[in-house]
This record gives sequence, structure tokens and C-alpha cells, in this order.
Amino acid sequence: MPSNEPLVLIKAAFENDTPNQYWKTFVLTIRNYSDQDIQDPVIGVKNPLADRGVSLAKNSGTTDLVLDGDTVTFHLESYLRPLKARSERQVTLAYNHPQGGFDLDTLPAEFTVDGRDAVPPDEKNPPSIPQNLRVVSASSNRLSVAWDASTDDTGIDYYLVHFMKVGDSQYTPVNTPVPSVTLSQLQANSEYEFFVRAVDVAGNTSQSSIVFQARTTEPLPDMGDWTVRRAPFVDYTAWPTPQVAAYSEQSDGLDGYFLGFLVAIGGGDRKVYWGGNKVPVDSNIGDGGTEFPGDATQSDYGKEDIARFRAKGGKVILSFGGASGVPVEEEETNVETLVNTYDAIINNYQVTHLDFDFEGGFISNKEALDRHIQAIIGVRLKHPELQVSYTLPADGQPGVLEGFNSDGVAFINALAEAGVEPSLFNGMLMEFGERSPTDLFEACRIGLEGMHQQIKTAFPHWSDAKVWRRMGACPMFGKNNNRKVFTLENQRQLVTYALEKGLGCLAGWDATRDANQGALPECDNLEGSDMYKCTYVRQSPFDFAKIINTFQPEARMPGEAEAQEGNLPLPLT
Repeated sequence: MPSNEPLVLIKAAFENDTPNQYWKTFVLTIRNYSDQDIQDPVIGVKNPLADRGVSLAKNSGTTDLVLDGDTVTFHLESYLRPLKARSERQVTLAYNHPQGGFDLDTLPAEFTVDGRDAVPPDEKNPPSIPQNLRVVSASSNRLSVAWDASTDDTGIDYYLVHFMKVGDSQYTPVNTPVPSVTLSQLQANSEYEFFVRAVDVAGNTSQSSIVFQARTTEPLPDMGDWTVRRAPFVDYTAWPTPQVAAYSEQSDGLDGYFLGFLVAIGGGDRKVYWGGNKVPVDSNIGDGGTEFPGDATQSDYGKEDIARFRAKGGKVILSFGGASGVPVEEEETNVETLVNTYDAIINNYQVTHLDFDFEGGFISNKEALDRHIQAIIGVRLKHPELQVSYTLPADGQPGVLEGFNSDGVAFINALAEAGVEPSLFNGMLMEFGERSPTDLFEACRIGLEGMHQQIKTAFPHWSDAKVWRRMGACPMFGKNNNRKVFTLENQRQLVTYALEKGLGCLAGWDATRDANQGALPECDNLEGSDMYKCTYVRQSPFDFAKIINTFQPEARMPGEAEAQEGNLPLPLT
């Protein structure tokens, strides 16, 4: 079945509960086999025991049931109730008969979704054999492999992959719903072989693919110390569109900016867009005639401005994700496609630095984060010069939360376990919790020292000095959303601290707020609440950026011990 046609099937199974002649529960597994989300699906279940006076009752995972003859319908319980592409949900229903004495062992077998039949088909044709097996990414302990999707009369349920180290005697099986898989906990510099079979929704299995071999690598090379030392964030899709070339000139020649944000759009669209807007760049919409960017793999959005900035020696970092964005790994489950997407964007914008701003619910999405890690390994095979930064939420509450939260720490550990050594871990030092100091420099210091300990634990072979060089600080300029204030004096203190510790990067949120304060009349009321537009502290435009520009660690001569432990030249004698 073509992947653009919705295919949703439902299977029923009894729970392992105690037999009861009055009440018996069963689970419905609702599986979306298509590549598109199904919004708010209406599930229909025909009750095979209705003629015996047995009713279906709500248990868990459903909204209230609606009875129509011998069939009940319901919605899934969740925000907007989507059934995500290539995913499944389970809900529990129950037979109920108040008088008892009935055999309740017959499962329902007739289902609908949005009025369409959702019963697994009864057909015997096997899927086509998986073809074109290939390596997507390889590290010292993992292999990501892919193949061309099989075709089938109905739809592919999953692929059954068998793999083993060459020379061993027994294959290990693993299932994957997409035509790719990441094999983990492998031995470094070793040859592995695998073959794949496709299984369709009717349970038919294809013949085996050819046996394919792939090799794990020696440990991946370190990405090197971050080379963009001064770089505030810019919401590059704001209106009017920020111009970093002009921002740099007005900030005493500041030479770096994080440009945010590149994101996907929910609902099955797996492309990446500036600001999550898919309207082509040459379309004018809205009262302001705003020009919105299209697909970032081919968009020209911002290129003229970036070229002017680069001509003055500036460097840009493309930042993916953000607080309200949808990272593409949340939508795209195929690692090979992720690699190709990032590769195309890197080539389109000719960049050597990427940032991933992972926060909110996404930072706890372990499956998507694992896809991201495998994709980054694959991207670095194509772009060995690439440097990668991770901007993650951090806090400075003494004894409560010092540094990254538990999800952030788990992600850092996952990178280390995969052998990925990023150039920068950028602490999002803003929105500090209730028990943080009122002095936000002190909160930043606590957060940074907590980050240092967490990163050192994940990468114990890094020296203390190297950990500091792999760390960045990203405070929110001026008033934060929780009304705490990061002042200009706090920024000066942070520069002094960063120089003392040898911090890798000073960032901040964001350059446009810094530009507006002191320039826009609506920012003059320091009790205002438009934190998207203003810093609400007494300042002239670009004061925060000008202070950041005084962070010039390159001008300092490193000591011999510091230089010898990595990535810095020895002092001249």
C-alpha cells in the first residue's frame, strides 16, 4: 500500500486478569502504519456479545463511549488526540454484564477508524525482499544501517533484522518499524553481518535479503574546541528580519551569532524550515508583507546577510529546535533521511557549526534523541570538520538543581556512551528556579559549576580545563520571564568569570532584544512584559553584545601546562 494512504489497524487481546463472569477487560492496540499523523481518530468497536446483554465499558485511554446499535465509538484521550505516524496506542475496554453467568471469552474482531475498516487483512502474499542494504553511520560501538523499503499488497508491519559479529555462531534478532536500524553495544573495529526480512500486516514474511557486512570504527575523533567564542542567539525569523551584519557593526565588531530556529512541522511533514513556516521565500503574506522562508535544504533565506557578515570575518551557527520548535527527529524516524537532511542544509548554507537547542518535552524523548545521535555520527562522516554545540536548560539553585536537569544529564551520558565528543555544551542559564540567588551572576556561577561536574562525570578522560573549554553560558539578557533580572553588571561579571575559567563560549538571549532596548519607545517602561521584544533594563542598544565582545580569550597567552593538555599552542619562548 502506498505510504501516503492512511492505514490504521486494530487488534484485541485479553489482559492477564482474574476471570470474572461479570467483568472482563481487554486491550486494543491501534497501530498507524502510514507516514502521516491521524488527528483525533474516531475508533469504532463492534460488540460480539451485545445480543447477550453484555455491554462495553470505558476503562482507560478512551473518552466516553457512544453507543450506536451493537457498536461503540470513542476518541483517544490526549491533547489533540493525534495518532502519530508509524506509531501505536493502546486503550483498555471491558465487557460488563450486571447479572453475570455469561462466557466473556470472545474478543471483538470488527473495528473501524474514522469509518474505514481497521481489521487486519486475510491475505497470503509476502512482501518484496529488502534491497540495497547500506551503512548510514558507524561508530566504535554502534552501526546504523538502512535498506530500501519493501512493497506489499497491504502494508509493512515491521522488519526483522538478524545480526552477529563475523565469526560468531548465532544471530541476534531485532525488530524495527522503519527500513533502518541502529545496532548498539557492539565491539570496536569489528566486522558484523546482518540480513533483513519484511513482515506485512497480515503476518506474511518476505524471503531474506542478501547477507551484508559492515564494520565498526575506532573511537570517533574529538570535534575539537569550539571556535566561535562570542555568539549571542538571534531569533532569525522575527519581523522585521534581523540583520546580523548590521548587528555586528553596532556591537563593536562582534564576530559570531547563533541563528535560530530551524524546525520541523508536526503532522507528518518531515522537512526542516526556518521558524517552522513552509511558505516559500518569494511569497508575501500578512499585513506586513513578511517574506517567510521555505525548506531549509534549498532556501535562500538570510544568505545575503550571512555573506555580508562573513565578509567581515563573522561566523554563524545554525540552531535547530528551540523552546517552541519541533526538532525534526521527533517527526522523522529514519536515520538515513536525517543524515541527508542535515547534509543538505550544511551544503546549502556552507556552515561548519551546528547547534541543537533541545528543551521542553523533547529532551525526555529518548528514542528521538538516539536517532539524533546516530544522525550526527553519520553527518560527521560526511563533514569531518563539523563542530556541534548542544544548548540545554540549566539552573543554579543551590542544593536543588545545579546545572543540567536529569534529562539533560542522561542525554550527555548517551552522547559519551556513543563515543560522540561535542565541541560545546551550552548552558541555557535563564528562568532560574525559586531557590536560586537573586543575584543572577551568582546563579549562573552555580549553574556552570554544576554543569562542569556533570560533563566531567560523562567524559572522565577530559581534563578540568578541557571541560571548561567545552562549556558555554547563555543567560537571558535583562528581565527574564519569571521577572528575575540579569543585569549589565552581571554580564561584566560573567565575562570576568569566563576568562578566569577559560570558558568556551559566551552566548545570550537574544541580540534583537539587546538592539531594541534604548531604541524602541515601547521598551522605555521598565515594568513592561513583552520579553520577546525588550530587556527592560536601563541600557543603550547592543550594550550586552558590546560587553560580550570584551570576552577575548584568544588574546591571552595560555600557560604551558594548559597548552599541553589539549588543543592550545604552546607559548613562545
